[in-house]
Amino acid sequence: MDANLEAFSLVWLHFSANGFEENHHAYQQLRSTINHIRTFEDERSCEKYIKNSSDDRIVVIVSGQLNLEIINRIQRLENVRVVLSDINELIVQIKADQNKRNKIEEPLSISVLNNINEQEEKSSLDINGTYLHYQLLIDVLMRMLSSSNDKNELIDVCKKEYQNNSLQHNILDEFEHTYCSDQAIWWYTRESFLYRILNKALRVQNIDLLFLFRFFIRDIYQQLEKLKSTQSKQLIRVYRAQLLANDELAVLANSVGRIISMNSFLSASRDQNYVLFILGDSDPVNDCLKRVIFQIDADLSIENIKPFADVSQNSFFREEQEVLFMAGSIFRLTEIKEVNGIWTIGLVLCREEENDLRALYKHMTKKKTSTITLLTLGSALSESGKFNQAERFFQKMLQELPSNDYSSLAESYQGLAIIFAERGDYEGSLVWNQKALELLRQELSPDHPDIGFSYNNIGIVYWKMNQLENALESLRKAVNIFEKTDDEDRHHRIAACYTNMALIRRHQKRYEEALEYLYKSLALNEQVLPSDHHSLAETHTNIGSVYKYLGLFDIALEHFNRSLSISLRSLPHEHRNIAIIYCNMGIIYEAIDDFNLALIYYEKASVIFHKTLPDHHSQLINCDLNLQRVKSQLSKN
Repeated sequence: MDANLEAFSLVWLHFSANGFEENHHAYQQLRSTINHIRTFEDERSCEKYIKNSSDDRIVVIVSGQLNLEIINRIQRLENVRVVLSDINELIVQIKADQNKRNKIEEPLSISVLNNINEQEEKSSLDINGTYLHYQLLIDVLMRMLSSSNDKNELIDVCKKEYQNNSLQHNILDEFEHTYCSDQAIWWYTRESFLYRILNKALRVQNIDLLFLFRFFIRDIYQQLEKLKSTQSKQLIRVYRAQLLANDELAVLANSVGRIISMNSFLSASRDQNYVLFILGDSDPVNDCLKRVIFQIDADLSIENIKPFADVSQNSFFREEQEVLFMAGSIFRLTEIKEVNGIWTIGLVLCREEENDLRALYKHMTKKKTSTITLLTLGSALSESGKFNQAERFFQKMLQELPSNDYSSLAESYQGLAIIFAERGDYEGSLVWNQKALELLRQELSPDHPDIGFSYNNIGIVYWKMNQLENALESLRKAVNIFEKTDDEDRHHRIAACYTNMALIRRHQKRYEEALEYLYKSLALNEQVLPSDHHSLAETHTNIGSVYKYLGLFDIALEHFNRSLSISLRSLPHEHRNIAIIYCNMGIIYEAIDDFNLALIYYEKASVIFHKTLPDHHSQLINCDLNLQRVKSQLSKN
């Protein structure tokens, strides 16, 4: 879990011979408003903590023997508010100010979606692939069955987080004993730990917390749907006050006409005057944050949208005339303008069909069964490149499965095999794959597609272990099985085998045969997959790599650029496959002595590899060696 589960934290720098002993009561009172507090008596340690903190918003108290030089330095840091005064007077002020901060300063998670026909890489708050996999994750979580143990585990996590915070503990006890599903919106809108932790978990994609929160997310969704069905089918205009960082505002200013997604729940109000009051008159500290009003037009008669509704009668604060939008709602950004220091951003709620990624999303969700399990969640996380989280859920699934559920056991083994292979532990991957194959052989006919899938996976691992004949034998067995099947996955499965055979031929420097297999794979996949499916991107990457080895760099770059264009739409932006493309492009630019471009692509690849691979992984090591070599070359020029 994150060190701080909420968006706000409080840093208290106090200069006094008696330290913090004299302020114990004040400390407890402050925790009822901002739970996460760090105290310092040394200004250097305090500054270092603030600079390295991952917290979104930091409120700083400097008390005792004040040093104005230190105060001025801290005030210049981003996302920091420094409060100076007598500590007893501060407590009341901070409590009042924090209620407003929670409404307008808590960061939003916004994805700006690129149009499907745009080929160039865009800089945005987020990119399409990350948004797509976020939607898949929420879909899986909401469809998973919950148990009373999930709620109890969530409460245990929160009790630990809010230890010695009497106010939040009282609310926790009330939630534990009185919560019911038709009160979800009331609980969400209450000034408490629930909405603060949930929205941060949605924004940073804290998988472990979202797993525990899934019952609450589903309850809010269902209550919004019910409310929307009973309300007048009319167009409404609502307003949302927000403080946005300069870089976030700049991205939105360059995104007029685009679709954006709000990745957490979005609260707004029908009362424009109330929203202006909440926003306040003064400019934010340090000019790091800009005052913004989102002006949102939403039509209650529109179908096929994430649910939203006027929740005034269900809200904890009825006077706010609140309208609540479901997490993942999409909007078209229609205009952005600044008048008298306030930026107005116009949004119009959109149907799901207006999202260019809808076809790919439908393809990726169509095979999900009505019963969603830990196995489904593990697979979704693995596809997103979140292998550590995926492994935890596969292992949890194995602990809960009965010994006679061979299908789920085998699929869990295969999921773990993929994770071990991604980490470079091919021996471990082979063990899990062989366990899956052995189990499937006991229960299924020899020509069952699931057995073919196991042979294909084993072939990949043998190739990685440089046991090429064993690899080819397994892949041929897989192709023979798939050619006898007559289902909608036949072409895609055979294409995967062809791709893996091509990789072996490439390793053997039989490049013409490798290209023949790859173009066969591409043709089969283009018949059955959406044009922006990540499997097509992988094939273009592999074709590009063969042309790279042949020294045909222009053709190689053409395929790498195609792969990158698809991958940025269909994969999270820190997925390892994207790093592989960047690294390949770096190799080509280095080969043609364009060291500046080579450096750019190696650096991009290195950043992703360091976030997704263990330190001993060969891809990370080789990429960093390439990076250092190019830096050395540039230093000579």
